[in-house]
Amino acid sequence: MGLISLALCKLFVIKIDANMRKLSVLSETRDNNFNLIRAGAAVGVFISHCFPLAGFGIGGKSQLLGYLSLNTFFIISGFLVTRSFFFRGDVLTYLRSRALRIFPGLFLALLYTVFIVGAIFTTLPYSAYMSDSLVYEYTIKNVVLFLPDTPSNIPGVFLDSKYRPIANAPLWSLPYEVACYISLMLLALVTRARNNITIFRFVTVSLLLIFFIIFVANYVSGSSKFAIFLGKESFRLGAMFMVGVVLYLARNKIIISHRIMMGLALIILMSTFYKPIFVVFTYACLGYFVLYLAYIPNGIFREFNKLGDYSYGIYIFGYPTQQALEQITPNLDLLQFFIISFSITLALAILSWHMIESRALSYK
Repeated sequence: MGLISLALCKLFVIKIDANMRKLSVLSETRDNNFNLIRAGAAVGVFISHCFPLAGFGIGGKSQLLGYLSLNTFFIISGFLVTRSFFFRGDVLTYLRSRALRIFPGLFLALLYTVFIVGAIFTTLPYSAYMSDSLVYEYTIKNVVLFLPDTPSNIPGVFLDSKYRPIANAPLWSLPYEVACYISLMLLALVTRARNNITIFRFVTVSLLLIFFIIFVANYVSGSSKFAIFLGKESFRLGAMFMVGVVLYLARNKIIISHRIMMGLALIILMSTFYKPIFVVFTYACLGYFVLYLAYIPNGIFREFNKLGDYSYGIYIFGYPTQQALEQITPNLDLLQFFIISFSITLALAILSWHMIESRALSYK
């Protein structure tokens, strides 16, 4: 223990050297790896869905991969959206930018899910399927995002799925994302953030602590009794979004360092003896890891930006593609299932980005 303590002490002796850079300087440039990290997170969610949809059940490691990947999305979103809001400073521009990021791709994914995949794999006759009001209720409610009781099933579709007859499971997180966008805007307006940043910082840090404490309490207790009226996922995703917000607000005091990153990794490694502590430490340190990976590795990693941002397409086209493949070829092994379904999903994501998403974003 003495050697470990000594190593930790040396590890956290902070000296300003070539390996340490201020986040405030790094965040001013668009030369980063956020597209690559988002793509990795989307693939992580995709892989986590491969296990149940291919008939291998929900394992602890695959489920944790899905959780961490989704958390990564929300951390990045909180960081970049806060930067966007303070950079643009105009509410209408902010709302238009967020809408152009979410809705064009979502609308295309719903057309694919409902009127191509759904129409092919429904057990109903084609005419009965196309005239069923539930088909259009599913489409409209998943576009609007804030309507109550958003359906997850389409009539007659994937009824004999190896997991659940859900048409496009990842869509459940989008209302939380949009809610975070709007909450940040309202909070900034109410506290007059641009003129009184101190109040805004205090409120955001307080919300982060409250959300994280409630999330941890729910996780450790194994129930949602501490979730109050929002639901436990609201606190997990809200906490992750606020991590990104707070990291951006504290950018002048944060140094991105190899040494600090390795120290946090060592702490997480030492916490693996007890899963609740491991999960809490992992979630608490994830924001720093994301920013480290976004700004420090360069060279060939930055070449990914020339391709485009395919993460959203992978995220919203993946699940219905996986469900469809399982219906066609139910006896594939896990690797075959991943390779075939991901190849199709990636092709759809590339088309979505170049034909719809990037063109919509040009109107920002």
